[in-house]
Amino acid sequence: MRKVATHFAEALARRIYRFYPEDTLDSSSISELLELHFYDTCPYLKFAHFTANQAILEAFQGESHVHVIDFSMKQGIQWPALIQALALRPGGPPTFRLTAIGPPQPDNTDTLQQFGCRLAHLADTVHIEFEYRSFVANSLADIDAEMLNLRSGEAVAEDFLKAKSARLDQLKHDSL
Repeated sequence: MRKVATHFAEALARRIYRFYPEDTLDSSSISELLELHFYDTCPYLKFAHFTANQAILEAFQGESHVHVIDFSMKQGIQWPALIQALALRPGGPPTFRLTAIGPPQPDNTDTLQQFGCRLAHLADTVHIEFEYRSFVANSLADIDAEMLNLRSGEAVAEDFLKAKSARLDQLKHDSL
């Protein structure tokens, strides 16, 4: 059944995006296109991202150094809106660090780093000092607290939006 669903999804994506058999698309490209299409058509994920960004903005109010740790990043869709909101913040934007943790890709491409480059370009465009780090992990057990490079004087927000039953106490380190 899974194979049928995969072939159906591939055919549907080819039809929607007008990719024909001579086009070479791997399954990760098709999956990415389907996720973006789902995001564009489904309000639930957009609402969740909007709500999370609002909570982060409120928590970061008045802070000059901020750090978001995304424990379930796939495409980084929610972060451009946050970067733009931080750029428009009264009193000027803070320095912004984003640590992205995401699953390995089937084709071993470093999509997290690609998204980081896009976000860095946006941050540069809106004049925000931006730092980005990414880690590939199958679970929180693969992450040590030291990898997060937490700094004193920095406000930290954690995003678990898409993580399933992820808990900070699963980190190999006792505390952050």
